[in-house]
Amino acid sequence: MNKRNRRICINEDCDHFYAYLDPEKITENSIRDLVDLYTSNTQVGQILFNVNVQRALFNSKAWQTVYDGYDPAGGDDQELFQWVSNHRSVAWERRKVHMLWLMAQKGLDHFTI
Repeated sequence: MNKRNRRICINEDCDHFYAYLDPEKITENSIRDLVDLYTSNTQVGQILFNVNVQRALFNSKAWQTVYDGYDPAGGDDQELFQWVSNHRSVAWERRKVHMLWLMAQKGLDHFTI
């Protein structure tokens, strides 16, 4: 498809990718597959990714990250989960934090990729 005909912009939900994958599937290839899903043979010309939710979703020198202070072996009463609003479950937010932490441990920056 001609790039000039690509007129759709997609706003990818910040947790769609990492919240639903199995931890062993968090790889550079799976990140690239996400982009390909939207852009291969479609009219999508741009994908917008949310980079923060009160905290950065990537290693940042300027902002606190979502996983700062996260202990994967710790309980749900960790201080970093205190910012979770009442309408969200800590278990769900913990999964997302864990997956972002795991990506950082693997050296994967999904926004750069």
